[in-house]
Amino acid sequence: MRAAFLFGVTFLCAAPAADNQTMVDRVGSTGFVQLASPSFQKLPLKEQALAYWLTQASIAVDPIIYDQNSIWGLRQKRLMEEILRHPAGVDPLALGKIADFTKLFWANRGNHNDTTAQKFLPEFSFEELHAAATAAMRCLIVRAAACAVRDQGIDPHRIYSTGCSAGGLQSGCMAALRSGYLAAVVPNSGGEITQEPIETSGHVPAIMTMHGGQSDMVVVSFATTSATLDSQMKAAGGFTVDCNHGGGHCQAPAALYTAGWEFMKAHPFGVEPEPYSSGLPSDFPTYCAKY
Repeated sequence: MRAAFLFGVTFLCAAPAADNQTMVDRVGSTGFVQLASPSFQKLPLKEQALAYWLTQASIAVDPIIYDQNSIWGLRQKRLMEEILRHPAGVDPLALGKIADFTKLFWANRGNHNDTTAQKFLPEFSFEELHAAATAAMRCLIVRAAACAVRDQGIDPHRIYSTGCSAGGLQSGCMAALRSGYLAAVVPNSGGEITQEPIETSGHVPAIMTMHGGQSDMVVVSFATTSATLDSQMKAAGGFTVDCNHGGGHCQAPAALYTAGWEFMKAHPFGVEPEPYSSGLPSDFPTYCAKY
């Protein structure tokens, strides 16, 4: 085992070229230096184990400092890391900009320079980040679904999506972006802020939106985001149901969760004819209606 540590070092003046074995990368004035510890092998086994577990502990607590430095720090870190983990379909030029910014983010534990406290900005645009995140989400979803089918014996005709709040918005986006294999989507205080392009016109998932009406407001109106998804999927030929329980954000009653589960089970991929064409089941909440 060879122990190695990477540090971000900011160069405040011109510096001579570093040994390639020492400086492994550089972004602008920040160099990434690798420190090796060849003497690790000479340590007694007990001390090697201690060094190993101390290293693991430092990795485990690393996210805490991002969370302490900024209310958004940990979320930003995880977003960029997911893009780098799933780069398929991401524009190479944008990916390079995101990779450079992520390295600086890692080195400074956030988007403020560790030495000067000056905020540094990315070179990529919001549109480039949005496109990259969307591509990464598509890749992640495909891999997760493929693994579930291969390893867990999941029926590929019964792949569904649900979630609450941000998860509900992601489910709504997935309904469009992954319409080619999602059978049905049941967002809880979710939907779409803006309509995403539908992946394939050959199939539109069945949609059942849940929200708390006018009181369901956290930055955006989830009654509105639900309607945005419902209207898009209905216009594309999909079957949509809207349930306004009036109970606020992510406060769907137990009976509505049960109805959502029944809705998904009744809608495997490509089901024909529509099982609810003559009306919703009698045990569905009365505040649910075909959109």
